[in-house]
Amino acid sequence: MKALGERNDIIKTMHRALAEHGLERGAEQYVTHGNRITQAIVGRVIGKGLAGDEMGERLHLIIDGVDGRTHYVETADAARLEEIKRGRVVALDPIPAKADPKPADRNVATMAEANGGIYRPSQHRDLTREITEQRHGDPDSQEPRMLQGHRARSGSDARVDRGP
Repeated sequence: MKALGERNDIIKTMHRALAEHGLERGAEQYVTHGNRITQAIVGRVIGKGLAGDEMGERLHLIIDGVDGRTHYVETADAARLEEIKRGRVVALDPIPAKADPKPADRNVATMAEANGGIYRPSQHRDLTREITEQRHGDPDSQEPRMLQGHRARSGSDARVDRGP
């Protein structure tokens, strides 16, 4: 019931912001994102204020999107909304979810940690040559992609020793 009441309050807030700007939208064009957006939003800010029970530190933006929909977005980071004023055009991009490390990522991290932060592909290749050949073919062709993928997913700063 509480969630239903909160959703009703959000819809009323969106409707009020639209009415203040002489805009009309059907309820099917209202999109509530909460504190996490999954797609880019571009549009004009038509509302800004405290979110939820107005006792906490969450803030909201109401955006008249170029996609014809009205978006409600929340954040607990007041600094991010400080400079955004009503009437401004904004573009919000989703924050990508950090992927969980794959088993190969954990292997690379473990090997780098055991070698003072230096990942040695040649050592890894020697340890896994037989199984890699059985599953994937030539292990020498796998090495650069493996390290690149590991860095992208884990944010690792493991260095590569290109020695023998």
